[in-house]
Amino acid sequence: MSHRKFLASRHNSMGFTPKERSQRIRRKCKAFSKDRRSLPPHLTVFLGYKAGMTHIVREVDRPRSKVHKRGIFEPVTILEYPPMVFVLLVGYAPTAREPRTFKTVWAEHFTEECRLRFYKDWYTQHHQSQACSISSMSHRKFLASRHNSMGFTPKERSRRIRRKCKAFSKDRRSLPPHLTVFLGYKAGMTHIVREVDRPRSKVHKRGIFEPVTILECPPMVFVLLVGYAPTAREPRTFKTVWAEHFTEECRRRFYKDWCTTGGRLGEAAKEESKDISAPIKSKGNASTKFTLTAKNIISMGGFPQYGEVRNDYVMINYHGKQHIF
Repeated sequence: MSHRKFLASRHNSMGFTPKERSQRIRRKCKAFSKDRRSLPPHLTVFLGYKAGMTHIVREVDRPRSKVHKRGIFEPVTILEYPPMVFVLLVGYAPTAREPRTFKTVWAEHFTEECRLRFYKDWYTQHHQSQACSISSMSHRKFLASRHNSMGFTPKERSRRIRRKCKAFSKDRRSLPPHLTVFLGYKAGMTHIVREVDRPRSKVHKRGIFEPVTILECPPMVFVLLVGYAPTAREPRTFKTVWAEHFTEECRRRFYKDWCTTGGRLGEAAKEESKDISAPIKSKGNASTKFTLTAKNIISMGGFPQYGEVRNDYVMINYHGKQHIF
C-alpha cells in the first residue's frame, strides 16, 4: 500500500489535503478596504518585520471562567514598522469592466539598495550599464523623455492622472536594517487632486514616510504572512510526512528494498496564512500609560537574530516563525 499518505501512523489519509507550499517570501495584497471619501487621505497597507517574541501578563474579564479576574501569561509577537520611501505613483482610469493603468510617475531618486532589487545579476548588469538607473523599460522611457515637452514630464503626467483617473496606487520601499523590500498598495482616496499632489511631492523629494498612521489603526488588524522554510533560499524541503507533522514513523516502509521514500515530499516549505481580526496588545515605541518616557522595547543585547527595535512597533498575538508581515 505504497499509495497511502499518512498524517499519523496507520491513521487518516492525507492524500487530498492542500499542500502547504508557497513560492513567494511575502504575501501579496489582493484586496483592499473600500474607499470612504469622508476620511482624510490615508494609507491602507503597512509592511512590518518580526523582531522577536516576549510575554505579557493581563487580567482576564471572562465571567464563569476559572481565570476570571486573574492574571494570565500570554506569548506575544513584536512587529517593527520601519520608515518607507515612495518610489512610483500609478493612476487608474475607470473602464466598463475594471480600472486600467493610465500613467506612471517614477521618482528621480534611486539608491543602490533600491536599484539592485530590479536585477537578478546586479554585479554583471551594474558594470554593463552604469548610466541606466533601472532595468525597467517603463522607467527607461520615462528617463529618456523626462525633459521632453510632449507631455511626458512628471508634472504633465500628474496633471493627466488628476484629470482622468478616479483611483491610484503607490509603490514604496521599506528601509529595514538588511534588505530593501517593495510594497505596492492602494491609498484611500478622499479627493484625487489633494491625493496626487501630496505623494508626488514625496516621490520627487525623496520624502521618507514615517508609519505614524499605524499608531492610529483600530484594535483589530488583518495580518498576512508567509512562514519561512528551514532556509531562506529553499522554497521547499524534501522531508517525509512524519518529519513535517511530528508523528511517529511508520516502520513498515523500511522493510522494503525499492520503496523507502515518503509519500508526500516537500511539505516542510513556506506556508501562506492569514490572521483575520488579530487583536493588538500594544503599539507605539515602548511608551505606556504608566511610563511616558520615549524608549525602545528591546531586551539586553536586542532580539536574537534581529537586533534592536528602533522604530514604531505593534504587539500582536503569538505567530510562528515568519519574518515579513
